[in-house]
Order: sequence, then structure tokens, then C-alpha cells
Amino acid sequence: REALGHFLQALDFIRRIELGREEPKCLYNVGYAYLTLAEAKAAGQYLDESLALASRQGNRIIQALCCNSLAELALERGQAATALGLNSRALRFGMEMDHSAISIEAYTGLGMAHEQDGSLEAALANYKLAVGLIEDIRNNLRFREYSTGFFKDRINVYEKLIDLNARLNEKNPGRGYDGECFYYAEKARTRAFLDDMQAAEVKPQTDGVARALQYEIDILSHRVSKII
Repeated sequence: REALGHFLQALDFIRRIELGREEPKCLYNVGYAYLTLAEAKAAGQYLDESLALASRQGNRIIQALCCNSLAELALERGQAATALGLNSRALRFGMEMDHSAISIEAYTGLGMAHEQDGSLEAALANYKLAVGLIEDIRNNLRFREYSTGFFKDRINVYEKLIDLNARLNEKNPGRGYDGECFYYAEKARTRAFLDDMQAAEVKPQTDGVARALQYEIDILSHRVSKII
């Protein structure tokens, strides 16, 4: 809520000094803040306005970010077809710009939308593409401090992929879903273990920081242990 207040102040300032190139970004920040606060109506209004202005300015990054966030809102309303269109648009921008983070969110959103409309094989394919990009990014991170915790923020994609494989295996045993479920669960465990090891090598200067770090590690390890 505090961040939202700062974003609204920044938006008002930018409009007063007529710094139009920055307005789509500020509108997106406000919309995303409302989205995280579960205020869907306000989030949609600001994201729509940001998307329209970014489209006029040709700002592909903000367009992609807005599309992914608006797709999330569409899924909350049960509008899978709308979400598919928005995530597909975001993915197109992500691929054009070679922007992996945007593409990961788009693939994940496409997977969720396909799950909602019952196209489970299509959902599975998109989750795999998202995980593949996550693996590529983490493997290529140059500095250990950047890679530490990278997996933690994206474990939900692995969880969705593993859970869907498990459900498909229950419906269609003997088709290899159980093997994929185990494969991705082990991959998730490995990534979590590596992040734990790297985090443990960080030397916090205070007991408070150390406790906070260990708390994060414990949560991550518990989530991964429940995957299978």
C-alpha cells in the first residue's frame, strides 16, 4: 500500500511536468500495485490505460508487462480465451526483444489459461517452455550473488508443471507422465539445494539477517519437499 502511494505521487508529478514517455511505466506500476493488493477493478483501469499509451508510443516492454498482468486478471474472472490472447501478445513481444523474463511469465500464463479451458497437453507444453527458459537463465547467471535465490522466486512454475503431470498420470497411467513428474521434481530439488548451498555461503553481518536468511531457506526446502 505504501508503494502504491509513491507510484501515484510519481504519476501525478510526471503528468504535471508533461513527461509523457514515462507515463506508461508509472501507470503500469500503479496498476500492478493494485493487482498485488487484489483490487482488480482499479488494477484493470490503470493497466488498460498504460497498455493503450504504451501502444501509441511503441513501448514494447510496457505493452508486454501489461498484457501479462491483464491476462492474470482475465484468469481471475474465468476468461481463459482473453487471457490466452493477452499472454500470446506478451510472448510475441518477449521473443522479439529476447526478453526471457517476459517470455517466462507469458508461457506460465498460457499454461494456466490452457488449464482453465481444459487443454491440459497445451498447458503442459507451455509450462515446460517456461521451465526451460528458467533453467537457461539460471545456468547463465555470471555472479553467484545474483543466482542465489533465483529459483525461489520461480518455484511456482515447477510446482504447476509437476502437479499437472501428476494429475495427467492419474487419468492416463502408463504414458510417461509419472517419469516426467519425477524428473522435474528432482530438478526442482536440485535447484533448491544449490540455492541453499549458495545462500549458506553468504556471510550476514547480523544475527537478524542470518535468521531471516535461514527462514527463507527453510520455507523453500519445505515447499520442494512437498512436491512429490
